[in-house]
Amino acid sequence: METQFKPVMAITMGDPVGIGPETVIGTMVDHDIHACCRPFVIGSAAVLEKAAAVLGRSVQFRRISDPDEAEYTFGVIDVIETGDYDTDTLQWGTIQPLAGQMAIDFIMKSIELGMAGKVDAVSTAPINKQAIKLVGVKEPGHTEIYQNATHSPYALTMFSCHKLRVFFVSRHMSLIDAVHFATKDVVLDYIRNIDKELRGV
Repeated sequence: METQFKPVMAITMGDPVGIGPETVIGTMVDHDIHACCRPFVIGSAAVLEKAAAVLGRSVQFRRISDPDEAEYTFGVIDVIETGDYDTDTLQWGTIQPLAGQMAIDFIMKSIELGMAGKVDAVSTAPINKQAIKLVGVKEPGHTEIYQNATHSPYALTMFSCHKLRVFFVSRHMSLIDAVHFATKDVVLDYIRNIDKELRGV
């Protein structure tokens, strides 16, 4: 009997003082997630423990240093930590440098693992764009960070809803800038890249 392939999925925790930790906990206690992939978290176990308590969720946490060490067992959340942060100083719901640094560290770790072929996919929890700017990040969001750090020639953002797939031509810019950005040549280039990716060529 053939065993269904389940990709290794890294989930970044996002901003530790935003909704990321609670979103990640909610994801990791979903049976459907474990049915389709092997998920682990890149984040802070201490912060996740607080989020689990807020949500009233009973879960265990295992600190690991590599995806190969993960057990991928429902009810146990495997966590790769990226540093020894003073999480006691974090203030929920506020913009602060430590939160920005942690968020970008989680992202960069996911890129490191992806480039090393240790994960098949990455899912990201929300970050605070003001917080990451406080620690010198120039990119406006996840997409640009991943594109630049992986030296990719292009990046595509797609929303999928039932049978509808929507791609963005512009991201993280004002409406007037988006209007000027969406030229015929730019749109045509995006269509070619979208076609290429959907065909898997």
